[in-house]
Amino acid sequence: MFRVTCIFVCSSVSNLRADDSISPPDRQRVLELLKDTENLRVRRDLVSMGAKILPVLWEECNDSEASAKKRTYIFAIVSSIPGDRERFVQLAAKDLPKKGQLLEIMVALNLIRSTKSKNYASDVGSLLKIPNDLLAVSVSETLAIIGSEKELILLDEWLKKDLRVESGPVRMGVRDGRDMLKERLQKDKR
Repeated sequence: MFRVTCIFVCSSVSNLRADDSISPPDRQRVLELLKDTENLRVRRDLVSMGAKILPVLWEECNDSEASAKKRTYIFAIVSSIPGDRERFVQLAAKDLPKKGQLLEIMVALNLIRSTKSKNYASDVGSLLKIPNDLLAVSVSETLAIIGSEKELILLDEWLKKDLRVESGPVRMGVRDGRDMLKERLQKDKR
């Protein structure tokens, strides 16, 4: 099976309750760590702090001066932290097809996949209109997790109409995503 997965942070995460509050020194540490967007160790450190940092990340994400790069970095971190992440998903999914950079879209898809939020299936499906092979496979993988019958039809149509790639790994990847969605929907009916 051809599989495209965006892995931005890989770390074991301690089981913290979402209501654990963050101390002022920890808050300051989070803000300092957020400045270093290139260091994988920093990302792991942020993830290991767990759900208690979500409010700080939300404030930073919601800052009117936050750049797309900073939001994308925060979304990548949030996708690896268990807890209530719905508001992050809403922000990441907002205007999803209009996002300028492939990385922004891929990180948003990773966040949506990690939360299994079915509310954004049609937004994700609309990304199939963008002619990008890597994106098409990632969209099909995301729809395998969150899609409905409507998205199954959309994937079938893409496979029939999009002849940019007659065979090969991209077509196989989209077909695999479609097949996983079909299987999940059949299981859900039982």
